[in-house]
Amino acid sequence: MEETVLRRTGSHLRLPLLGPTGSGDLDELPTTVDRADSSPGPPSPAAVGASLRQTVFNVANIYVGLGLLTMPFATAKGGWAALLALALLVPLFAFSGQLICSAFDLMPPGSRKTFPELGRAAAGRGGMRAVFLFCSLELFGATIMLLMVAWQQLELLLPAAGLGPLTPMHLAASLTTVSLLPLLFIELRRLGPLSGAGVAATGLVLVMVLALLGLDPHREAMPQQPPPGRHLFSAGVLQSVGIFALSCSAHSTLPALRSSMRKPSQFSTALSLAFGAMLFAYCGLASAGYWYWGDAASPLVTADLANNSFYAGRTVRVDKLLALLVLVSCATKYPGLNMILQDMLVPLLPFARDAAGNFRPPLHWVTHALRIALFALGTLLALSAYRVLGSALSLLGGLCSITCSLVLPTAFYLRLSWGRLAWPGRAGLLAMLALGLLLETTRAWTDTPLEASLQATASVLEERLAAGASCYESGPLPPTLLRPFAADDGTAAVAAACAQRSLDGLRRQAAAQRKPWYMLAPSSLARTLWDTAAILLIWVLLFTVPLTMAFYVQCGCRGRAVEGLPPSAYEGASRDVGFVFTISALTATFFAVDIILNFLTGYYTDEQQRRVEYSFRRIAKRYATTYLLTDVLACVPFGCIMVTANSSLNYYNAGELFKLLRLYGMARREHGSPFLWIDRISEVRKEFTFQARRTVCFFLALLAVSHAFGCLLWIVLRAQHFPEDTWPVQLNVLYQPVVIQWLWSFFNTISGAIGIGWGPYSPVTWPEALVWLFAMLVESIMFAILTGYIFAYILAVSAVKQEYTFKMDSLLWALKERGVPPQLRNQIIDFVQSKYVGRRVAHDEEAMQELPPTIRAQVALLSCGGLLARMPLFAQHPAVLEEVAPLMQRWVALPGQVIVQQGHVLQSIWFVRRGYVDLSVAASPGEPGVETGGAEEGAGSRLVDTLGPGDFFADRAMLPEPKAAAKQLGRGLREQLLAGSWWRAPFTATALTHCELFMLPAEEWRRVLQNHADLAAELEAEAARFVARVDSALPGGGSGKGSPAPVDDVGAADDRAASLRLGRIDRSMTRPRGQHSLVLPAGSLRHINISKD
Repeated sequence: MEETVLRRTGSHLRLPLLGPTGSGDLDELPTTVDRADSSPGPPSPAAVGASLRQTVFNVANIYVGLGLLTMPFATAKGGWAALLALALLVPLFAFSGQLICSAFDLMPPGSRKTFPELGRAAAGRGGMRAVFLFCSLELFGATIMLLMVAWQQLELLLPAAGLGPLTPMHLAASLTTVSLLPLLFIELRRLGPLSGAGVAATGLVLVMVLALLGLDPHREAMPQQPPPGRHLFSAGVLQSVGIFALSCSAHSTLPALRSSMRKPSQFSTALSLAFGAMLFAYCGLASAGYWYWGDAASPLVTADLANNSFYAGRTVRVDKLLALLVLVSCATKYPGLNMILQDMLVPLLPFARDAAGNFRPPLHWVTHALRIALFALGTLLALSAYRVLGSALSLLGGLCSITCSLVLPTAFYLRLSWGRLAWPGRAGLLAMLALGLLLETTRAWTDTPLEASLQATASVLEERLAAGASCYESGPLPPTLLRPFAADDGTAAVAAACAQRSLDGLRRQAAAQRKPWYMLAPSSLARTLWDTAAILLIWVLLFTVPLTMAFYVQCGCRGRAVEGLPPSAYEGASRDVGFVFTISALTATFFAVDIILNFLTGYYTDEQQRRVEYSFRRIAKRYATTYLLTDVLACVPFGCIMVTANSSLNYYNAGELFKLLRLYGMARREHGSPFLWIDRISEVRKEFTFQARRTVCFFLALLAVSHAFGCLLWIVLRAQHFPEDTWPVQLNVLYQPVVIQWLWSFFNTISGAIGIGWGPYSPVTWPEALVWLFAMLVESIMFAILTGYIFAYILAVSAVKQEYTFKMDSLLWALKERGVPPQLRNQIIDFVQSKYVGRRVAHDEEAMQELPPTIRAQVALLSCGGLLARMPLFAQHPAVLEEVAPLMQRWVALPGQVIVQQGHVLQSIWFVRRGYVDLSVAASPGEPGVETGGAEEGAGSRLVDTLGPGDFFADRAMLPEPKAAAKQLGRGLREQLLAGSWWRAPFTATALTHCELFMLPAEEWRRVLQNHADLAAELEAEAARFVARVDSALPGGGSGKGSPAPVDDVGAADDRAASLRLGRIDRSMTRPRGQHSLVLPAGSLRHINISKD
């Protein structure tokens, strides 16, 4: 017999007809029967919910998006075998989603079908809090990532110079905000059409990739030839599994999507259809993308479609179209994730429950305000740390996603149905739980970027050397490539000798950097995030330790206030010590784990942080002989020990002071102080000046000192039993909550520092007056220093911004006046913006010039003296080395950037400090080259050598003009070697990786020779011998007759070869995935110098 439950809503009577089970499940209610007096009531949520088709679109749009675009890259990490893992993971995560629906059926009758309530049913309040934590972090991190990706794609569609005072990024953020705000007011059940647009945009990318199989089956239209290789199995398969798992993880959205359906019982069908489509899309794009791009696949397939596919160079700007598709995908996903996050946070509002504890839906304006607040908070966070948040959110979001999608659903269902399952079911679910924990570990335990860069560069050099004659020039070098200061007789050595030496050095360096699987790299993201948590806990201790000593009763070992103390011990102190005990236990546990991790974390062995020591014995020895004792003492519960021995020994929780010893050990740990880890992030150093970081740190220190003095003032009065006429007695705060007591104490100390006085309440006792005196002196001095820091920072920022604006305006006006094409003009603007990161113009050279000459020489010798000593000429003349070192200029070059152009005048001598440089020569017409050099068939370059750290090139620029010997040369050879009194470059030098170089200008070197007549005479003789060696090595026995090389054609050919056509080597090596190198149109590279740091 059906039960009828009457509900009165205004003047309408609604009679929901419950099913025969009488469960009271409000999600499964059929259509309500309205009995109204006059007009029908508003339609029920179930009647206007999402249909099955709309739900499939919603699920597919949330899951399939950015994860789909990474499929070829993930497959390239693990090879073809990774597709098997993908085919297994998608059904596994689909099954974990079905477990959530099955777990809802096992919840008590009348429970709300939400993820937090499922956690409460399975694991009590702790489970509910865990779900709130992980799901909120996952969803909020996902919304921030979507905003940043949308801004990045919108930047590609906007002018490179921005609009007025707005940079492209700020303009993209403004436009995104205006576009997304109206979408936040659409209800979740009405997002079907929007999700359909997102699925269509993502599907178009899939179609474009699959179409390559028919449009370019032999991969002949790829600009970067030859196509890269493919493997059946690669060592990065675990990374592939992690990417695949993250692409299938968004289960925290499933309960809300289920509740938005018109018939929630059909959600299992919708989930199966959506994951079936995901399996087809993922496997199709992964296999097609890996077949086409192979191991050179980029992190996002859209980059390969635009730069290295059949579509590259077409009339339609494919890069703009793909950016628009990704932008549409992000814009359609954001409203749904924002609303699901809002629904999850609504129950936490103070007015969301009635007196009986039952959930009470809030008004519409409350939910809309919460959505806008979440959107504003995410936008502000993304804007403030645009370049820093990406990696942190990637790790935290990945861990939370896998936890919410695999670990928690399995654990909750296992807990609710343990008694109903047979042993095979229990074993299978336990295996799923173990797999989820393994995936989280794989996600967190990552290799260091340095190690990955070394391995990538070594693999490229191995591939080149294995190619033999098809890559490096085989046999003797051309006579024009002979180097001065050499002892050979004209027959050149093997061309790839330097490349082999660089490869051997890379192998040794990579072997030294290779870490055991159980070790953490000091600069890894997991260790950095752990150190960040340690910093937060240190600040928690700096706040809670003085607070515990001043405002709380002595805490016992069981987390309860000690009883039986004198009545004065409870005056002005709180007995609610549960919070204090929880913080104490949490910090002690955390730092105990930190001690273990310190034994498993490598440390840098040099100041440049290039070499890491991973020997457990050496790590343990250094840690045990330095800071292990202080770290252990910080974890010992001295408070409990003192209470157990004698309660009077810990009258004011004095044992908590030992926890502050952790400051000493953490500030000097071997792998780097966590208080300085933010300075190790290059983006933070670029975006925030030293003055800004110093101001923020000093402000936090002022707050900590003020807090300590406020707590000390309360302790002094509490020790004197609060005499009459003291300010706590006059304000009647002795028995107020701790927050009120602390606020008044903190207000008194901070106002005394600002106003240099004690206000209306003068000190009554001399200890109180002494505390007031020290507080006013210390805090007023710190406040004055902070004020000076703030004004200095404002003036500095204003000055550098104005200088950058003036420089950029001048550059734009000059480019427009000279009629520079828009494409080249945008490339130059991007280059200048990357050079002056943060819109600041550096003046480090001017600062160095103000130092005394002797100090400048010492600094120069420390920075480049070792490089100069590698050259035999400077090794034989140390006095000349000391004179030359201050003249060296530090430069940096991006991958693919031309440093020296063949046929151009050599005006500098170059020394490689970091990175690798390719040397190539122009291929003769009709001669096969290693890389095709552009649209013109036959134009190309032949790779001669690869130089590494410690090598130098263009050293013939050190030689003076051999006037007597040059007259004996033929005109053709003389024009190939010399341009007036300067030497020509016999090769093109191109940066293979990010390079740091030192440059010695040839003019400065000639000025040095004026002070060393003996060395000048020696070099003149060497120049004559060098010219004679080149002449004798020419065919014909030194005739020196021949036609001159067409310098302009050589430069143009190598210009084309040094652009994107050498990019196959560039983009598969050491450049981080997703980071674009500087690639300019053919014929334009010679007009741009490399960047000066």
